[in-house]
Amino acid sequence: MRGADGGPLAERRQWRPRTWGALALAALVLVGAGTYAVRAHTARQQLADNRTQLADACLGLLPAEHLRPHLPNDSAGRLVEYGTLLHPAQESGALLDCRLSWGGVTAQVRATAPLRPGSDAPDSAQPPDAAFPLALPANALGSADGDDDTAAAVLVVTCPNGLARRTGRSTDLQVRVSLPLARPGEPEAADGPTRTQAARTAAAVADRIAAREDCGGTPLGELRTAPARADASLCGWLDSDALGLAGTWTPRPTGPYATRTGRCALRAEPAPQRAGDLVAVEATSASGTWSRDLAEHRQGAAELQLGKDGSLLWRGGDAPPRFVAWATARCGGAPTFHRVVLRPHLPRSEGAVDVRLPRERVAEHRRLARAVLDRYLTAEGAWPDRAGCRDTQVLGETR
Repeated sequence: MRGADGGPLAERRQWRPRTWGALALAALVLVGAGTYAVRAHTARQQLADNRTQLADACLGLLPAEHLRPHLPNDSAGRLVEYGTLLHPAQESGALLDCRLSWGGVTAQVRATAPLRPGSDAPDSAQPPDAAFPLALPANALGSADGDDDTAAAVLVVTCPNGLARRTGRSTDLQVRVSLPLARPGEPEAADGPTRTQAARTAAAVADRIAAREDCGGTPLGELRTAPARADASLCGWLDSDALGLAGTWTPRPTGPYATRTGRCALRAEPAPQRAGDLVAVEATSASGTWSRDLAEHRQGAAELQLGKDGSLLWRGGDAPPRFVAWATARCGGAPTFHRVVLRPHLPRSEGAVDVRLPRERVAEHRRLARAVLDRYLTAEGAWPDRAGCRDTQVLGETR
């Protein structure tokens, strides 16, 4: 045994600090690994919880396979659901409003029983970039929209048995679905939802709610992917030559036949510059819930104010006059309004200006409005014919 002369004992004392350093480093490594393991486990558990929440939310009908890649693993999703479908005694304007939010984005499903078409209601004549991407039956209407952050679709289906609301009963079920797209910085392989997925989700939600509420309509089922195509035959009757319209007229595209509403239009190309020459000829039909706006438009419209000689004076500050002919009917068992509108060109001015249409021009437009209406109501293949309209009654003119 050696002592202070540098024997083995001294060597052990020299190595002891190094030994403790190694042990401390090993401990740090173990702590770090443990912390990482805990965080990884927490992240996995959070992601699993978010996936379960996604699978259960909104009647379990959200397109989980497309949304799952975008779920966060570091924060919980926030689910808000309400509506009379979930809570029958609840005072709510929605059958269902479900919002699942995470990472600053939201997936939403909203179902309502509208008493009139709202601002986001689909139309029978959608522009190509808003067409519903799935083939719909005639008793359904749809549209698709969205922006850089969302893919959305709106769908309306018929509920013959009716859906109760606080203020009345609706025979329509409207569903809107909005899905978040992939966020910046996410993997390129993680494709976000598309308008087609939003449309399929809307159809699935409509079928589920219709079944639960005993709507009595025909289920949509699995719809094939086919964008709505314009049906030119619906407006073949609106022929400029047959109506004696001078100049070049361009038909406005229309969507496929739908039981709720139909629309056809011709526009003069180029637009005329002479006061009183026609700019557009339009025909519109709307039945059931969709007819209420037309009914109110007619109630609020003024009669044509003609002079004693039959001429029409327009003062520039007033709403420009239109020549409108109306009819009512029952189409597909629902009350329906038909409307034909002739829009004349009237010059606008920043100052006061009076434009007088002579008696002959006024009489010509009034006769044409009635002729277009008569042709529309009796044309084979036009909306009134396809809708099986009966009990048709022609009403008076308005401006």
